[in-house]
Parts: sequence; structure tokens; C-alpha cells
Amino acid sequence: MSYLSLTTWSLHRLLGPLHWTKWDEQAKEQVTAIDEQPQVHTLLELPRILSEKGFQAMEVIHPHFPSTDDTYLKQFRKSFEEAGIRFFSLLIDYGDITSTDLYDEKRIWNLSRLDRCGANSGRGICPCYWWRE
Repeated sequence: MSYLSLTTWSLHRLLGPLHWTKWDEQAKEQVTAIDEQPQVHTLLELPRILSEKGFQAMEVIHPHFPSTDDTYLKQFRKSFEEAGIRFFSLLIDYGDITSTDLYDEKRIWNLSRLDRCGANSGRGICPCYWWRE
């Protein structure tokens, strides 16, 4: 069955600030760099808007999440349920997929967030750091 889907990157100049995950080597922790963008629509509104325009699914890039706390992720998941469309995939644009430590904070944005926000799947476009060593 085919369906129409849209990625949030297609609308990234309308969804407010981008929250890029970065690794602070000195502090040994993840930090967030904010890239200001105009906000015409919130990420929570987008599933309803896309559903009204005939889309059946949506893909999201992780920097569009203004928050990753459990309360926000539950609201986000509910916005898909109410709109009646699929959260097809979460594009994780951060991490080192070559890390052998599954719990390494640099390895990936945070796989447990996939389930909490309702994504059917995750898609990583993560850099490999092994070639620098």
C-alpha cells in the first residue's frame, strides 16, 4: 500500500528553532546548539495539518524536537493518534554508529526516545569517527 509522507526538513524554516545535538568533548556530555528559525507552526500541530492536506505519514528530524522530556514526547505521540496519521520515522542526525558501546552517549541521539514518541522506525545518518583516529 502506498501513502503520502512528508519530512519536517521540507518545512524546517517554519517550525521554529532547530535543536542540534553536539558532543562537548571537554565536559564529556551532550549539549544542544540552537539555530533560530521562525515558528509558523509547532511540531505538535503538524500531524493535524498534514492529515488535513491528505498526508498519511510524517517523518521528523530530531533537531525539530523543542523538548525530549517524557511529557512532551507523550503529547507528540498523542498528536499523531488524534490526527490519524503515522509517525513513519525519526531521522537521527547525531552519533557515532561505529561505537561498540550501546550505551555510549556519543553513539546515538537516544534510541529509547523512538518508542516514547511513537516512531515506527528510526533512521540514522550518523557520522563515523573511526577514520579520524
